[in-house]
Amino acid sequence: MKWPIAKLLLALSIPLFLFQNCGESASSVQGSSLADSEHEPRDFPEEPASQDETIDFLGDNSGATDVTLQLQEALDLLGEAGGGVLQLPAGTYRVSTTLHMKANIWLRGEGIESTRILRTGTHQGDTIVIGSPTTSAGASRISDLWFLHERGPLDNSATTLENFVPASTEAAHLRIYASQLPYIERVRFWYLPYGIVFHGGSIITIRDSNFMGIWDHTKPGFQESIASVAFLNLNDSPSGIVKDVVVSGSFFSGANSALSGRFVTYGSKTIEQPENIGPKYGIFTDGIETASFTDNYFGAQNENAIYMLSNWAMINHRITNNFFDAARIAQIMFQQNDSSHYPGYALNIRVENNIFNGQGNGRHGIISAYTTGFSLMNFGISNNNFLSHAMTPILLHGAKGGNINGNIFTNYNIHGSEPLDPTVRSGLLVNMISDHILVSNNNFGGGGNDLSEVVGNGTYWGLWVDPQFFADPDPSKHRNIQSFNNLNTNLGTGGVLTTIPGGS
Repeated sequence: MKWPIAKLLLALSIPLFLFQNCGESASSVQGSSLADSEHEPRDFPEEPASQDETIDFLGDNSGATDVTLQLQEALDLLGEAGGGVLQLPAGTYRVSTTLHMKANIWLRGEGIESTRILRTGTHQGDTIVIGSPTTSAGASRISDLWFLHERGPLDNSATTLENFVPASTEAAHLRIYASQLPYIERVRFWYLPYGIVFHGGSIITIRDSNFMGIWDHTKPGFQESIASVAFLNLNDSPSGIVKDVVVSGSFFSGANSALSGRFVTYGSKTIEQPENIGPKYGIFTDGIETASFTDNYFGAQNENAIYMLSNWAMINHRITNNFFDAARIAQIMFQQNDSSHYPGYALNIRVENNIFNGQGNGRHGIISAYTTGFSLMNFGISNNNFLSHAMTPILLHGAKGGNINGNIFTNYNIHGSEPLDPTVRSGLLVNMISDHILVSNNNFGGGGNDLSEVVGNGTYWGLWVDPQFFADPDPSKHRNIQSFNNLNTNLGTGGVLTTIPGGS
């Protein structure tokens, strides 16, 4: 059924020529029900059905005129119809306040570089909110767009970013509530505290998209971008938990790196070194049931590329075939949390076939951290390549039931810190209450790097296990850490392939 002209005239308080009706009746897209949370992560995107009703937006696309009102009325029109497509032709669309979308709307541009939504510099809130704390976003879709905040070229010598949006605003380009089957593809999200925030939701797909932000731990006026993507649950959201996520083929990066002139300490070594000042985190989550992060690029995060804080169920994750350039602290962080809602650990996690490039200024590749109890359980770290980290590539604190197999550890302690500190000069450190860890078929070594600041071969241990495991006179309390068939591929002078005091 065609849209009645009377309805168009009634719905629009702006000239009719701003919209061109190109479709038939709107269709409401319903997402499929989520399977049991223990199923394997999907390794492919799940695309929602296409909506039939299409409106071409014919408002000003020069970027000179604020079109917030026109865009909102177009979105409202589709919302009343139960969904549809709002097509934005190539150009720049200036917005000054938050836009609101209802369920089952597809906002579609003509290309990731061609169609731009430009926020005015004074706008401090979200760019688009889909759904609400009490209303599901449905099967919403965003594609072929570039979200920008009005800002000139970055000046690292400045004390505050131009048109600064402080992290305290928690502003996001997209904020999505309890959506089932949201689909985001070929979209750029630049600046703001968040690119996308999901409050609950299921069957979530992000693919072939680009994220950029900035966070400098030394400058309050540069502390803007908390995370490119955040998945929030329970305490942080009235919209339920996040289930079934795929993030693939996407690019997570920093807006800039610090200029030379910073002096950074790694172990006993202090050198002049640029530091990563991209967003604080690439992906932040406090709980997802089933996720696949695959075929992505992560680089220049100020703290972590992927930060997992286990406030809720953090289970069934596959982190595969990604390229991690340096993150300042660690490329992946598993953080234990004492939660009254769920045991505070990540469970059934597989990290496989990734490249972890420390670039000389990333301290670690993977950390599991904790305060009490375990932070990581039933996990595998297999067939990854760890190279050129400033300190120890993998630190396991409070990890249980793990298999570290078939990895290559090269050129850690790349700046040559000299004291025998296992947090700096080991390939893999197993500490605190970690238990039932099997380390096998890994290669440990160093040397042969062309970076001018490299001082010889700074590696020493392959595997180092904390001797406190075996300090208790009761053998039943000794932790089960086993190592076999690992290789010494040019450890530093006097290097020791495996150190398990009192163990095997």
